[in-house]
Amino acid sequence: MTFAKYANTPQSRELDSMIKRARKELKQEFSGSFDCHKKLNHNDWVKYFNYKPIKTGCEPDGGLWYLNGALVAVFEGKHQGDGGNADERWGKNANLINHIFGYYNLGFGIYHTLATGLACRDKWRDSEVISSVTYGCDCRWTLKENGFTYEEILDIMRNTLNEILGKNNIPHVSPQPRGILPNV
Repeated sequence: MTFAKYANTPQSRELDSMIKRARKELKQEFSGSFDCHKKLNHNDWVKYFNYKPIKTGCEPDGGLWYLNGALVAVFEGKHQGDGGNADERWGKNANLINHIFGYYNLGFGIYHTLATGLACRDKWRDSEVISSVTYGCDCRWTLKENGFTYEEILDIMRNTLNEILGKNNIPHVSPQPRGILPNV
């Protein structure tokens, strides 16, 4: 079985479309506070990696959000049903962004993934826990198996941006508590 490089199911395309639409709306709402970029541009690659890639890109659906020139938030959407490899592809952008957060922002930064599909039952839950331990940035997940409404996506992204600005927001809990592990 081969997998497409980009979203190839109606659910994936819908999630991507809604997050991109929310990015555009919030970019206007928060203009003057944040600079929002669609992807890492060539200058970013040289600045952060001392390299200009031939084909590699980094274009998270919800954009890259900068405050006073520093990358402070990234929003990504991923859908995975019964099959697929979105869970494997998720790590590509996350690794690149974590490098930027870790080396240039002293660990500050939020990488927020909005995940849908059957993978919310297991693979996304595993990713939620593992990424919160292995990444230096604040790696957040919001899981909703049956999908988000546009308003929910807008609220999640707006809440995160307001938190960064120190405005009124609802605290994010991620990963969800799973009990206490026994001492080993």
